[in-house]
Amino acid sequence: MHENGGKIQNPCQNTCHKIRLYLMIMATVKFYLDVRYKRSDGTSPVRLVLAHNNQRRFFALDMFIRPDDWDKSKSLMKPTAYRGKTLNTRLNKILAEINIELSLLQSDRLSKKIPFADMEDVVSMYLYGKPANGITVANRFIEFANRKRQSTKELYLFTLRRLRIYDRNFDQLTFDDIDRDWLLRFNDWMSKTSTSQNYRNIQLRNIRAVFNDAIASEITSNYPFRRITIRRERTKKRSLSVEQLRTLFDYDCEEYARQYVDIFKLMFLLCGINVVDLYNLERVENGRVTFNRSKTGRPYDIKVEPEAMAIIERYRGSSALLDLKDRYKDHRNYTHRINNNLKRIGPVTYGKRGKKESISPLFPELSTYWARHTWATIAAELDIPDKTISLALGHSEEQTVTDIYIRRNRRKVDDANRKVIDFVLYGIRDGEPSVNPWDSSYYGEYAEIMK
Repeated sequence: MHENGGKIQNPCQNTCHKIRLYLMIMATVKFYLDVRYKRSDGTSPVRLVLAHNNQRRFFALDMFIRPDDWDKSKSLMKPTAYRGKTLNTRLNKILAEINIELSLLQSDRLSKKIPFADMEDVVSMYLYGKPANGITVANRFIEFANRKRQSTKELYLFTLRRLRIYDRNFDQLTFDDIDRDWLLRFNDWMSKTSTSQNYRNIQLRNIRAVFNDAIASEITSNYPFRRITIRRERTKKRSLSVEQLRTLFDYDCEEYARQYVDIFKLMFLLCGINVVDLYNLERVENGRVTFNRSKTGRPYDIKVEPEAMAIIERYRGSSALLDLKDRYKDHRNYTHRINNNLKRIGPVTYGKRGKKESISPLFPELSTYWARHTWATIAAELDIPDKTISLALGHSEEQTVTDIYIRRNRRKVDDANRKVIDFVLYGIRDGEPSVNPWDSSYYGEYAEIMK
């Protein structure tokens, strides 16, 4: 110690003061309990957060804590929690040593602005023994996803969330950290919660696309998919026969379920329109609905037949064409609701006092996507050309954009849809009655149910 102006100063205090100044210039470091993710035992991962000038980076720690044991205001465990004091000692040690490392970085370049990437390297070297400024797979995933249109972007970000749940250190992994065995383990992990190989294939293909993009950009030469075959499983049937479709449309279901059958029917009557596009429809103009398909971004145009218009009038909305937007915050919420209820439509058994005891679903795997498949299947049965079916579903367009071709294709689709509707609703094929709507053959094997 020494005297200065009558006051005794402690050199350690001066050092600590300098460190605090450095850190004020530089970054803040604290701990964060990520309650978005929970393990089976109810614990969530503790992450270290490095922040500076609106930039943040999260680092995984091998520590999991119950949310009830975490003091959010202090970013530490509650001292009263089990092993709280012991783990807080460990956390404080990590914090102090990282702060010292950061302060040394600042002291080495006191007159220079420190890049955030250099601060990330300091923290990463302390925690993992390797720098962080190598391009991570997670960061590249986000960058790649941001180049896609919204619906595709969400698919890639969903895969990224699955990867982060699988590997708590995924945000630190570079392309060289992922090999064939890592991918196979990820696939095995997914199989525990999803029996669909096609679902797992989507996640693997998304990872492969990011790797291919990184290789094309000369970010990495590692390609772990060389000896991995992504085989597609045969998709289960997702269409109703014409007799089944008539049964569904005419079924005397419970009052609450009528709206779900009506919307499924409307989707069918509009050439198998997707839920998201139906949800976002704004108006009927000149007897047609026009929109850009959410999946492809291409303009699309469908004639609204009288049977479809009757349903639209029944469910008119205030903020959009239909009241779906008035009742549900987004199309995903509504899709979940309608699909759950479509699977429950069928004969109901009631017990004492009118209490519902059981349901025998007519089509237990039914979902909104079946409207699209069913329209295409029935159109093919009516010998409508594949090209016209493809145009009706929005799969392709003529290369030319001249008015004469647009009008011709629109008329072909309109005629095809009218043929499908006449056959399904009225039993008319090629302009002639093929089956009487009151005959048992109209409903096929479901005729007894419809009596």
